[in-house]
Amino acid sequence: MPILVIYTIIWMKYTHSMGLVIEKSMGGLIGYYTVIGIPYLCCTLYLGSEFIDIVGDFCGQVFYPTKKFKTMAPQYSIPSSLEKSGEYEKAISVYEEIIAEFPNEYLPYIRMMEITRLKLNDCHRTTQIFDKACLLFSDNKDILDKIIHQYELCDKLKLKEENDILNYEKEIEL
Repeated sequence: MPILVIYTIIWMKYTHSMGLVIEKSMGGLIGYYTVIGIPYLCCTLYLGSEFIDIVGDFCGQVFYPTKKFKTMAPQYSIPSSLEKSGEYEKAISVYEEIIAEFPNEYLPYIRMMEITRLKLNDCHRTTQIFDKACLLFSDNKDILDKIIHQYELCDKLKLKEENDILNYEKEIEL
């Protein structure tokens, strides 16, 4: 980086005088840009990526802040595929592994509540997961609201499903 700054200062200071000399001796602007412009361009291209990394990371975090993880971000594809294939207990155990590795993630709790309430019909286990999530995220109101909303939604969906089954059974009896 300092090389680029020094080269730029020298280039700006001596451009005019060197340009006149090169112009007379090397045949105009082609010689001028060959001697001055090409090394400047090469230096800019070589050191420009480092400059862009420094400035880009800073500006990116200012305008588009994201969560930073010490390791790679949690991967939800494995438990999601297990859930889709009907292996609910394995999916829950993978979500628990994600919680152990990333304790500040709330999405595994929501997914586990959905599985235990909607797929396994285990209200007691759903309530345990909900209580654990509420204790963990009690200081973050936004996340707590999401967890409470999802818990209530799971309950409403399960009750609707049970009512639909009862109504269907009544229709069959008639």
